[in-house]
Amino acid sequence: MIDFKFFAPISGLLALMCVILPAHDLGAEELGQSKIAALYETRVIQISHRPKSQNNQWRLWRSDDLVAREVGDQSIERWHRASNGEIAYDRIFPQEKRVIEYVPGDLRALQSYPDWLEVTQLISADQLNRLRRLENIQTAVGEAEHYQGQIGGVDWEVHWLPEVKLPAMVRTVNGARETSIHLLEIHPLANAPWPVPSSRGYEAIDYADLGDNEADPFVQRHAQHGHHEH
Repeated sequence: MIDFKFFAPISGLLALMCVILPAHDLGAEELGQSKIAALYETRVIQISHRPKSQNNQWRLWRSDDLVAREVGDQSIERWHRASNGEIAYDRIFPQEKRVIEYVPGDLRALQSYPDWLEVTQLISADQLNRLRRLENIQTAVGEAEHYQGQIGGVDWEVHWLPEVKLPAMVRTVNGARETSIHLLEIHPLANAPWPVPSSRGYEAIDYADLGDNEADPFVQRHAQHGHHEH
């Protein structure tokens, strides 16, 4: 029996982080607050007598009612917000030209119904509010608000760009593990060097129908891999 919890959305900044700034210095008027494309890098350092590090780059696309971001090199997450505020989610697998579609009820059943602001901003207002604000600092993408503190026993540091409502940097230290994300590039969505991900022409499967498709090699393969692909 396949455990379909493996197909639950990978939401939240810490999930991405399980996955300095030669960026363009663009003002808020040029970028706009909603419609942007950005390139981030996740850096993980395991602190020990023989330190190990791992880096991974991923892209984010954001418009008023759609957010997409890469998860490793195999899949893309995409959220849609309808006019009534309800949020749906797709997990896109470009190499296999397949997409798993989740309606809002699926997300609630999985206890994965997202906070839209956290999806669009990568960090929630609650997380920022639990940190201590220090003096602003200058980054390659503009002036950033500087936050530090602890959340749940984990040390946090955030460089927050209020004009575009995204972090320039987030760093956490939990024991011997240091994880950070760094903004490398940011562009207006209309001029982005990477097209917004599309699943046009892909074979779609509803999340609710996965149980009827256990024999499908695609379903078996990704249930076996789970979220470890990122």
